[in-house]
Amino acid sequence: MEFICTQVMRSIEQCENNFTPMSIISPSSIIDLNGLDPSFMYTKLLKEIFLEMGHDEKAKIEFIKFCHALNSAAQSSPLADFIRDFEDHSPIWWYTKEPFIYVTLNRALRTQNVEILLKMGFFIEKLHKEIQQIHSKTMPTKRKTIYRGQAISISDLEKLKKSEGGLLSFNNFLSTSTSYRVASLFADSVRSDLDGIGIIFEIEIIPNNISIPFASLDNISIHSDHENEILFSMHTVFRIGELELIEDRLWFVNLTSTNDDDEQLHRLTEYIRTETKELTAKHRLGVMMIKMGEFDNAQLLFQTLLETESNDDWADQAHLHQQLGSVLQSKGDGLQALSNYYKTLQLIQINNISDYPLVATTYNHIGETHECMRNYSGALSHFEKALALQQNFSEFKQSDLAITYNNIGAAFQSKGEDNNALLHYEKSLNILEKSLPSTHPDIATALNNIGTLYYRMGDLENAQRYHLKALQIQEKVLTPTHIHLAATYNNLGLVHDLMGDHSSALLFFEKALRIRQAVLPCNHLSIAETYDTIGGVHRFMGDYPTAISYHTKSLEIKIAILPSNHLDLCTTYNSIGLACKLSGDYATGLSYYEKVLAIKQKNI
Repeated sequence: MEFICTQVMRSIEQCENNFTPMSIISPSSIIDLNGLDPSFMYTKLLKEIFLEMGHDEKAKIEFIKFCHALNSAAQSSPLADFIRDFEDHSPIWWYTKEPFIYVTLNRALRTQNVEILLKMGFFIEKLHKEIQQIHSKTMPTKRKTIYRGQAISISDLEKLKKSEGGLLSFNNFLSTSTSYRVASLFADSVRSDLDGIGIIFEIEIIPNNISIPFASLDNISIHSDHENEILFSMHTVFRIGELELIEDRLWFVNLTSTNDDDEQLHRLTEYIRTETKELTAKHRLGVMMIKMGEFDNAQLLFQTLLETESNDDWADQAHLHQQLGSVLQSKGDGLQALSNYYKTLQLIQINNISDYPLVATTYNHIGETHECMRNYSGALSHFEKALALQQNFSEFKQSDLAITYNNIGAAFQSKGEDNNALLHYEKSLNILEKSLPSTHPDIATALNNIGTLYYRMGDLENAQRYHLKALQIQEKVLTPTHIHLAATYNNLGLVHDLMGDHSSALLFFEKALRIRQAVLPCNHLSIAETYDTIGGVHRFMGDYPTAISYHTKSLEIKIAILPSNHLDLCTTYNSIGLACKLSGDYATGLSYYEKVLAIKQKNI
């Protein structure tokens, strides 16, 4: 809590209007004209979940505790006033009065800081409902023009220039004004900042063509006398019109309200809703965080629920342990993942819970974890247990069966039985393509697995084709730093490297590295392996100093996390030795080869 408070208090010092992050989607992008950034889809679903939680008196107390902690950290009189007088004014009044409220809230929404959003959930719901209530009473019947002035980055301006006819989304509560003068004052005030550009958005609101509620704050806002403010709830989307340079470092952009959705993305959103509809709102929130790759937040949520929810609901406890295991598995903690999966099975058995889908899913997860730990026979036996349940009980979906076929294929591949692997992978893909939306991430996973198998079999053309198909789906529906994207970039790098296109291979490997560095611990083995891969390409291209630099980075990680005689160290020692030898430094090269020999002798 103390860390959160410190971060929040720092954010209060920044102006809310400056550099509001935006999603800009151009008509010429790989996403079609009405495409929305995948982060918009996930944050839209997160918003729905937050609003469905039904924040009760307990949630209000948590919110007040959060504010008390802020006040204790800052010794702030406005915070003390807010805590004491909260019930005396509406959420909109407080939102427009206190910078710490709107800055903290919008910062958390933009960065998807679920921990803070959970603590502010009570206020988010109240604010949204008040905007919605006002909107329902004052919906415009004629076109209305409003304005917003702010700073944007130079790179965002360049994107806007290329995106006329595309879409612009704001994922936070959006403040606008009916006064052009107010907007221009905001925009003009940031022109001296060399890092940004002043911009005035002219927004045309078309009745019946906007799905997000908004409200005039006349007689409500603390600033209603002079700002003529219009406040939108979360996640607005606008159509980008013409751009015009007004003065040096000051631009004018026309926006039009829209309720457009990319049809494929809309279908996927609906499917994800369906996937989680039987879960409670908090469980759905955790599942959504897993889909977004927010594993730390998901782990925190599931651990909190296990500690605070009733121990009498055994079915709920079983689900929570299974979900926590899934998070730990994704983070590479196989032993703790297995512990939670076996706890799920134990709760089901002891309490006679008839939940065959949960049992099959847990068997699948146990199998996946064993596979990651290179226990391929153990993996295959658990996958076959899941398959037997799915084939014998009618409550399973076709997509469940496809996941198990895919897992069995992976186990056969790991055992070197490529023909059996390809057979099960193709069964999985055929089912998924018939039963899921065409952009579902599970289809991308199946395509990637087939691509990896073709790569292993030496069929590089098919390997590239399947990996590119997977990438087209993932870039559309996964967040930019999702760990699954890193795997696909890495796969394409391997294919291009073997094709002899080393420059393209490096680009893909570097993309994979950036994602892994962003989401994994700094000493994760996957980062070390990526360093080794990049080093290998540089060595092949004759750039030996760069190759040695990357291999050395890998070695530092491996020495920190692996036993001193682990065989994985041999790979990196050997790579450094080879690069030294090729560069003419035979003495250093020999010293690394001797390290390889010493480890292999200990492992005989």
